[in-house]
Amino acid sequence: MKYKCLVLDHDDTVVDSSASIHYPSFVEYLKIARPHLADKYTLDEYFEKNFTPGILELFTDEIGLSEEELAEEEQFWRDYVKNHIPNAY
Repeated sequence: MKYKCLVLDHDDTVVDSSASIHYPSFVEYLKIARPHLADKYTLDEYFEKNFTPGILELFTDEIGLSEEELAEEEQFWRDYVKNHIPNAY
């Protein structure tokens, strides 16, 4: 039997995207943009910061990324995602 469907994973329910894609990309970008902060955030802290204060506030208020750096980070993440496939649970 075959089914046509579209599966969306917005909260790590199907694949381990935060731990295997988003967090490592975040750390690698920090190594470039803010090397002194690259070892500051653990995976658990990254998860917490995604909800409070929120990822944008983490990037701008806490880390101090400018608008230009935000655009660079987004492109860095896009390039990272192209070459890294998250594991399914």
